Amino acid sequence: MLKRKQQGAALILLVIAIVLTAVTFVVTNLSVNKSRETRHTNTANALAQAKEALISYAATFHDTNAGGGAARAGLMGFLPCPEILTSDPEGTSINSCEGEYISAIGRVPWKELGVPPLKDGSGSCLWYAVSSEYKNGGKGVLDPAALGLALGPGYSRSEMLNDDSNGSFTLSDQNGNIIRGNTPEDRVVAIIIAPGAQLSGQNRANPVANTQCGDDFNTANFLETFNGVDNRSITTGTRHSIDGFITSGRVSNNALNDQIITISQREIFDEIKRRSNFTQIMSNTTQALAECIAAYGKASDTAYASGTAFRLPWPAAMDLNGGYAATLYYRDSQAYVEDPNIAPPIRGRFPVDVSASNTRTKNGFDQYLLEDTACSNLTLPAGSVDLTTNVTPNTNSVERRIWQNWKDHFFYVVGSGFAADDLVSATANCPSINCITVDGKPFAAAVFFSGSRINNQIRTVPPNDPDTKSILSNYLEADNINLDNIYETNMTNSNVNDIAFCISDDMTVSDCQ
Repeated sequence: MLKRKQQGAALILLVIAIVLTAVTFVVTNLSVNKSRETRHTNTANALAQAKEALISYAATFHDTNAGGGAARAGLMGFLPCPEILTSDPEGTSINSCEGEYISAIGRVPWKELGVPPLKDGSGSCLWYAVSSEYKNGGKGVLDPAALGLALGPGYSRSEMLNDDSNGSFTLSDQNGNIIRGNTPEDRVVAIIIAPGAQLSGQNRANPVANTQCGDDFNTANFLETFNGVDNRSITTGTRHSIDGFITSGRVSNNALNDQIITISQREIFDEIKRRSNFTQIMSNTTQALAECIAAYGKASDTAYASGTAFRLPWPAAMDLNGGYAATLYYRDSQAYVEDPNIAPPIRGRFPVDVSASNTRTKNGFDQYLLEDTACSNLTLPAGSVDLTTNVTPNTNSVERRIWQNWKDHFFYVVGSGFAADDLVSATANCPSINCITVDGKPFAAAVFFSGSRINNQIRTVPPNDPDTKSILSNYLEADNINLDNIYETNMTNSNVNDIAFCISDDMTVSDCQ
């Protein structure tokens, strides 16, 4: 009997032990899962906060001041260089990262963004790569010594950034499938990386004391190479390179635990276009350019002393592929050289170099249209503006920098009766000579700002993609692309999304709409 009781007690103890083991197993797994989920949540929150801060930086870059008090006015969409150098204060962006049109990688410059040190679930600070077109490499003003048409020595910022500027990165999943960047417009503008816990072969054992992130900028100690994709480095020394990144997602392994969030071209410029003053800024710039053209016409008339010789410059060609600096194509301001051989209808991009027209009109204008003093201090409804860079009171004005970065969006059309020529007709009145019409009204010329892509328009550019910017229909719409001198605005056609300012035969500028 005693033996049976002992066996029964042993059985009960065994059952209790099994139950306790099972409970311990379940509780341990719940604890592990909860800990893992907490790490994932912390990582996701840090990545999202970094992304929000970077997009906000790009959207408000126009409003803030750079080092030395130089205004950023008119510069929209630029992202900070990463934190790269141990010699700079921790969390700050360096002034110039890599060369012009070369991407850069480093840590998220949290102090520059006005946020606390952003760390993933493992306690590691976030890393960050910025595309060549989008990095603010050089915080100063345009260089007057270069006629204001190019950035000065030592700058690595793009000479043109707008809502058609594509990113330089692709993103793959663990299987090597590209999940972002299969098309030019889908390429990634910026990559934010949570490096996760230290893996085999990485060494994070000696962080610098009294630092938030350890002051270790060796990417090999934090990021990985997996499935032929290297998160640790990007192409240097070669302009416009496309670099690939790979993400572990939520399923890490012993060889890859980098989690990545991306920033797209659209996310940045959608935020910029939500600005209450975006349309007004673009309208002001279009009007200022039209006023500059009209000033040219008045100077031509003065040169002939006729009262009827309002001769205007020719447009630049639509196709700038292989222009002034073939490796920059539409980015280079000095590639916008007028083309006196354009046959009617005379239209193209807004010109910068007007040497040919100067020779014909003998009006004494500067070779570079925007550098002439007649184009400074133009009074618009929004106030005094300045299209030049080195004339007070508006050095590096909003309008000038908008033109600098959106110059491929500005178009200029002129009636053949007003195009620059050595021979001056007796009259220069519309419609007695060849004019253009806008919404059925005659004008000497007009300047258009092309809005965002609609109706499957494509605007890609070499060296990475085909030149589709040479095609007018990828910018303007409806009757504005037909081979005639007839143009229209959204007042008469809802399929048109462009801003237009018209120049009358007496050189008066008005909103075509």
